[in-house]
Amino acid sequence: MQKHVISLGFEGFGDRLQCLSYCLSIAIKQNRILCVNWRDRMWNDSFYRYFALVGVPYDRSVDFEGKSVFPAVWSALGDRHAEDWVYEINHDRLEDRTEDIIVHSGVGFRHYNFPQLARYLRIIVPTPFERHKSVVHLRGTDRHGQSTDLKELSELAGPSAVVSDDPRLVEEWMKLSPDSDALSPGRPD
Repeated sequence: MQKHVISLGFEGFGDRLQCLSYCLSIAIKQNRILCVNWRDRMWNDSFYRYFALVGVPYDRSVDFEGKSVFPAVWSALGDRHAEDWVYEINHDRLEDRTEDIIVHSGVGFRHYNFPQLARYLRIIVPTPFERHKSVVHLRGTDRHGQSTDLKELSELAGPSAVVSDDPRLVEEWMKLSPDSDALSPGRPD
């Protein structure tokens, strides 16, 4: 039976990449199949719409039926979106886990291995993005309440490819710079 490691997303984009990097390391070291599930309330979309994994076995979803799972709560929750409380069930390191499925909640221990991400992760670039000279990442959902001077930034960057997990910031940007193109989970293309 194949074993899996699931990388759940929960916090901001950089946090998600860091957690993915950690889970990717585990998948490679333990010969596990990687699954990325970012269908939480903040991202609210499929990881696989924006990214492709290359050179590493992966599944888009995992069947939990009859398999041992760590942490055990995911046996009942399965591959579904969970309420926020479940992400607080975090753990330290996952390297020594032997269960069929290990789930990284998106919080807790992680590490960043950028060369490994660059080797196995590809960004799916929408065609309109190709016309822009600059890409702007608007940090939002993990920074609620902090002001960002979008007007000044939009004047500096000009029409850009805009990426954010905060649809509110994307809408504000598009009002300031309507010739930009935006990519935001949960937002129509």
